[in-house]
Amino acid sequence: MIILNSGYTVSVPIAHGEILTVTSMGGTVVSKVSGLGAALGLPATVDGNKIFGPYEAGVISINAVGADCTYDVTMGGLNIDSNTLVVDAVNNRVGVGVIPLDPLDILSSGATFPNIRLRGPQDDNNWGGGVKLISSNGTTVNATILASTNGILFNHGGSQRAAFSNAGDVLVNTVGGGLRVKEGTNAKQGTAVLAAGAVTVANTSVTANSRIFLTSNVDGGTVGFLRVSAITAGTSFTITSSSGTDTSTVAYEIFEPA
Repeated sequence: MIILNSGYTVSVPIAHGEILTVTSMGGTVVSKVSGLGAALGLPATVDGNKIFGPYEAGVISINAVGADCTYDVTMGGLNIDSNTLVVDAVNNRVGVGVIPLDPLDILSSGATFPNIRLRGPQDDNNWGGGVKLISSNGTTVNATILASTNGILFNHGGSQRAAFSNAGDVLVNTVGGGLRVKEGTNAKQGTAVLAAGAVTVANTSVTANSRIFLTSNVDGGTVGFLRVSAITAGTSFTITSSSGTDTSTVAYEIFEPA
């Protein structure tokens, strides 16, 4: 809100689609609006205010006649340089290079992936920028992703939980934390039950280069040692025991070489 005293004039730059509200501070609204931007807008009284607009881009003049007034310029949306920067005032979204479909939507105008550059403190080159992910109350969720000379760090609740090191290692920095893999049809981890010392496991995720680790999860029958005796890429793999009467439940884990 800007206060304009009676008898004075102010020039206001506006963008396409802006709305100007002029409110008297002393009786009847007698302020007037003129200039390039006012060409498209006719004044209308709404709840004691005068509403002018929406306007084309330009500079308009407000002349307070007979009474002091206040004025506000309300953005009805903004588009700079053909989507270089877009403000969607209706849906409360901001777009860079694109009409936004999310609260912040960024599209690269070139052939490369768009980058968001977050620089670290000027006096400490050991740290880059970070992203803080926080709940609306500021406490339930409080996570930070940071870049440092050691790698990418994942913090939660003020403590570092995990990291990707610059050497390419994955670090779990919480005692009791580890790798959890979803099991199910075609999953990389699961169990299978031997019948007469063998079982073929249908799994479309297996490849010719898969490294499959096996262990008996629940012993059954005459237990033998386990091996993968066959792989059909994209279809299945076969687990075979050295004992023809092994009926154990076998746990498996499938890894792929990088």
